[in-house]
Amino acid sequence: MTGPQQRLLLVGDEGVADDVAATVDDATVEAADHGAAVHGDLDAGDYDGVLVADGGADATDAVREVAADDEAPDVLLVTTDGGGIDDALDAGAVDYVRTDDPPRVVRRRIRDLTGARSDRERELDRYRTLVETAGDAMYALDADGTITMVNESHVEFADRSRDSLVGSHPGERLGDEAVAEARSVIREILRDDDRTRGRVEFELEDADGTVRRFEDNLAVLTDEAGNYAGSVGVIRDITERKERERELDRYRTLVEAVGDPMYVLDEGGIVTMANEAMATHLGYDREEIVGTHTVEFVADEDYERGTELLRELYEDDERDWATYEMDSVTADGERTPAENNVAVLTDESGDYAGSAGVVRDIAERKRRTEALRRQNERLDEFASVVGHDLRNPLNVVLGHLELARETGETRHFDVIEEEIGRVEDLLDELLALARQGKVVDEPEAVSLVAVARAAWDGVATGDATLELPENDLTVEADETRLRELFGNLFRNAVEHAGPGATVRVGTTAKGFYVEDDGPGIPESDRDRVFDRGYTTADDGTGLGLDIVERIAEGHGWTVTATASGGADRDARGRLLRGSGGGQGGSGGARFEFRTAFNRR
Repeated sequence: MTGPQQRLLLVGDEGVADDVAATVDDATVEAADHGAAVHGDLDAGDYDGVLVADGGADATDAVREVAADDEAPDVLLVTTDGGGIDDALDAGAVDYVRTDDPPRVVRRRIRDLTGARSDRERELDRYRTLVETAGDAMYALDADGTITMVNESHVEFADRSRDSLVGSHPGERLGDEAVAEARSVIREILRDDDRTRGRVEFELEDADGTVRRFEDNLAVLTDEAGNYAGSVGVIRDITERKERERELDRYRTLVEAVGDPMYVLDEGGIVTMANEAMATHLGYDREEIVGTHTVEFVADEDYERGTELLRELYEDDERDWATYEMDSVTADGERTPAENNVAVLTDESGDYAGSAGVVRDIAERKRRTEALRRQNERLDEFASVVGHDLRNPLNVVLGHLELARETGETRHFDVIEEEIGRVEDLLDELLALARQGKVVDEPEAVSLVAVARAAWDGVATGDATLELPENDLTVEADETRLRELFGNLFRNAVEHAGPGATVRVGTTAKGFYVEDDGPGIPESDRDRVFDRGYTTADDGTGLGLDIVERIAEGHGWTVTATASGGADRDARGRLLRGSGGGQGGSGGARFEFRTAFNRR
């Protein structure tokens, strides 16, 4: 089976045309003279191939004229003596053949010539199909801005026939403003050798008054000399996309405006979005957070709990989100209590695609809860003291008052006076205990040395000596309550170490300490030195060190007790890790405070 017979046009000597026709038996060969080709009288686009017989300048001009026709097929030079080959190739011929070449060579060259046209036509058909079936409106303009081509989608977009569009001006549909902007973009492209395309946005109003937004992606066309020859463009309706962008901007603004930290993770746990509040919460720049795995920002045990909770949420159709408490790990390694409200994200198929969360710093809430707990504890202690510690001296007073009435002996009044003094001491320290347990809300930078010296001056210290550090330490504290803390420790030291004691205030890498050179704290008692009521003095109230602990806690500090040179213990007597526990201590009592935000 053979295909349709091909048509060849031979421009030049009719004798050469006859020779070619005799060689090529599967094509018809028609002849025309050089002049017809030169003057553009040929409709070369109707042929499958054009052969130009050698004939000097006329042949070269004929090749050039046919090659310049975009509709014409490729040109093959047929030469009898090998002359004019270079000129013909320069003019646009794709190849040449000699009349004395073997017939098989001639046939092969002609098949190559017509085959190339067929390939180009097939490729052109493919592109034409792509353009016509595209969902976006496409067009082409000539150098004057006149429409030369539109696809079917453009016909629908313009709501006009193809025939009425071709030859018209785009401003009739798009408006002068959009056309002027497009021309400006084209001029920018032509001035920039590295730029080949640009984009223009414009609005059009539908027949029902609806305004829609469009995007025109355009590129310039140039001729063989590089001169501007027109442009092509693709028009796309971006109304919905713009609305999504505006909605996204609204959500983005909302996320940034909300004071709570927010984040989004991908399915692998990598942070893909974090707002500025999250950056502030963690102490990082936002750029440092995005792209980092979330395990860097939460405690290990909380990461495992969060992962398990997300798994449960994904498998539970009844719940969209859940809340759990965790510790955020900040840039400086601190752990901050937080509440994480998490939700699962899924893709179009319902598969797990990550998670989103809103984090709330609950450190202040935790502090308030702890303060309330301590306040309730103090109320219980206050009731206990009132009910027990005050009742004992009052019972003594009542007993001696009865004896005084019965006997009339005045010595009973001395005992009564002494017990009333004890009651006054208890009341003073109970009031101090109630005050000092409160959290310090607005600490100020104060000098440790200055406050310690002022506290020493306010205590009856006899011949005792105070040693202060050469290098001062500035602490964030309530000055009045810090002075009360020192005063209680100084009184405790003088009472237990004797009137000639040496009391030393010093600084550590994490805070400060107060120690004396007295007998120290018996090792058997170190687990209860801060307990209310603990005292080794017959007339002691047992509230002094309890007040010291309350003041420290109110500042967010910790206090440890040990013998000088011995093992550190916390406020409840527990040995601290790495403190050399078990060695005991041979020196006086030492109270060490670990503070926050101190600076030298």
